[in-house]
Amino acid sequence: MYIPLPLSILAVRFASSRPNSSPALIISTPDTLTQCQPATFSWSPTTSPYYLALLTSSDHSSSSILELDAQAYVPVPRETATWVVDVEEGTTVTVLVRDATGEVAFSEMRLVEHGNGDCLL
Repeated sequence: MYIPLPLSILAVRFASSRPNSSPALIISTPDTLTQCQPATFSWSPTTSPYYLALLTSSDHSSSSILELDAQAYVPVPRETATWVVDVEEGTTVTVLVRDATGEVAFSEMRLVEHGNGDCLL
């Protein structure tokens, strides 16, 4: 015999049946990235430590993301990091954050705007 349950009861039953559900890793992106100016990225707290990688416009193929090795990541102990934007104006940038469990989040793509260029080699 089928007994219909209210949707709210089904939702509670489903949520409570998920083992070890943890918060999703979500990264916030600054509105603008200006060449040679600091940009702060932050993300939702999950499991630290965190690791960041910078993907530029030439790196956006799925194969290049899979090929990032451990040296491409910078370890970060907190849920925030500031980066002096040391790439050429006109470059498209995405920041990738990975937590200790391996969960990955990508920032929104941003086009680097004109700055003074003093930080470039």
